[in-house]
Amino acid sequence: GSVAINPDTFYALVPLEESRSPGASIESLRKSLSSGRDASQSELALFSGQLWQHNSRVALFSLGLGPLAGIPTVLLILFNGLMLGAMSKVFVDAGLAAEWFAWLIGHGVTEIGALLLAAAGGLVLGRAVISPGPLSRSKALAAAGKRALGLALGAVFMLFFAALLEGFFRQTSASTSTRYLVGAITGVCWLSYFYLAPRPQIEPESLSRK
Repeated sequence: GSVAINPDTFYALVPLEESRSPGASIESLRKSLSSGRDASQSELALFSGQLWQHNSRVALFSLGLGPLAGIPTVLLILFNGLMLGAMSKVFVDAGLAAEWFAWLIGHGVTEIGALLLAAAGGLVLGRAVISPGPLSRSKALAAAGKRALGLALGAVFMLFFAALLEGFFRQTSASTSTRYLVGAITGVCWLSYFYLAPRPQIEPESLSRK
């Protein structure tokens, strides 16, 4: 059978995907989740590098748009969320929800977390523009830039790790349960890191400087 979803809505959000699009057979969708397993190590390494470059550009673009009151940053994240949702609906409607989310979660926890981290940096910049407080707008933006830079570097590092997972682990024949386990472990590790990592102390007097 084929998957029922409005093609116009799908293609308005997702670049042309022949094997993962509305109307694709369930067999074709299932086969798309196992593509790349015969690739060589050099091909997988090249694929990982391309993923890292692409996702890093998206993250830095999201952060760089922050000074525009954060609005483009929010729109970019929303668009990516809608695109992921459209792809997910195709597989859910086909009865392949467990396989699809297993295919996604191994690297997705880290990748999505990194993109949200970069977006948070963009919103830090946007807040400095909208509400600079006692500082001048330029000084508030400069101070926010230091915080945003740390978030950006963290996001790029996370995206490097996500690219390795997506480029290598995702292409393996690991079972569905193993993929969910990897996603859960990476999620716990990142949450533990962000919860336990030391936070820089902000000097109260620095907030009141003109």
